[in-house]
Amino acid sequence: MGDQYLAGHFKSSLLPSLLWKRHSPMLPCPAGYRAPSWSWAAIDGQIRFELYRAPLSDTLELLDCNIEPVSKKVPFGGVSSGTLTIRGRVRKVLWSATRDKLINPSAASGVPETFFAETIPDTDIDQLASTPIHNSASSPMPIYCLEICTHTPTGLWRRSFPGQEDVVFGRKRTYQRSGVPKGLLLEKQTAVMGEGHGGSEIFKRVGLFAFRDVEDLDVEKEKMDDANLKEVVENEKKVFFEGCEARELRII
Repeated sequence: MGDQYLAGHFKSSLLPSLLWKRHSPMLPCPAGYRAPSWSWAAIDGQIRFELYRAPLSDTLELLDCNIEPVSKKVPFGGVSSGTLTIRGRVRKVLWSATRDKLINPSAASGVPETFFAETIPDTDIDQLASTPIHNSASSPMPIYCLEICTHTPTGLWRRSFPGQEDVVFGRKRTYQRSGVPKGLLLEKQTAVMGEGHGGSEIFKRVGLFAFRDVEDLDVEKEKMDDANLKEVVENEKKVFFEGCEARELRII
């Protein structure tokens, strides 16, 4: 009672419910505007929540959320616009041409390195504004990772109900772990400097990222048991957002 409905979400659980992901074959964006990009109602197909009850980042803060319904008489109906203003840690990296990997463009070795993270695009990659039509999916694109869930040294494991197993790197997983960095993949639109906007930047959601455990990686069993590899994977989760200050951004 008293909760506020926001384009398919409720205000009391808005932040964790942002962790929805596509759970069906990738489809093009709907022809017309349906909902803001951060809402699951913005895409076609099935969706699933990525560890809905995972611990949230301490730096994540909901500042404002404005929804303009098509008709004020139908508050649970269609919307004509929606803006989510949020504060959180953001890191700019590269998204691979195949849109399935995050790449560190400033690795210490001087050679771009791939992070141990899975990425799930929301819709057809050709629809991204920063990907020219004539050059779509041919090169990595700048992408912004917004931290929703943070790393914790000890994770909690949850067993999935039969038929509700999560799919990680194309394989079903019976157990899911909390305590790993997860969040939204954002495409930068423009910067707003006008009165009332406070200079916050504008983004659109284009997907979800989630760091994974060694057991999730497509490697031989011998490598899964490699203590050095496990240490590298765990350290990457720990340091991914280190040094990134929380900043205000608007997602439309």
